[in-house]
Amino acid sequence: MNVLFVCTHGVSRSATGAVIGISRGWNCRAAGTDLNALVRVSRNLVEWADKIYVMENLHQSLIESSFNPDCPIVNLHIDDIYDYMEDSLVEIIQERI
Repeated sequence: MNVLFVCTHGVSRSATGAVIGISRGWNCRAAGTDLNALVRVSRNLVEWADKIYVMENLHQSLIESSFNPDCPIVNLHIDDIYDYMEDSLVEIIQERI
């Protein structure tokens, strides 16, 4: 399964989600919605994905309005207050996916 994780900068929350997804045997990528994101969410990434996990309402709205994806989008509702692979972030993502 191809899973795309999306946050604002594609560095902390989505990258952590991708690591967790890979540990579950999924093919994962991380991206961000910001213009300065490490990897910016794109039509190609959205079309590649079988499922998209976003961290906030803004990410979901942007993807839906810009790309009209055919796959499900799951909003994890995780605020941008965590560092990459922070224990509490890992725990939240594992519980919600």
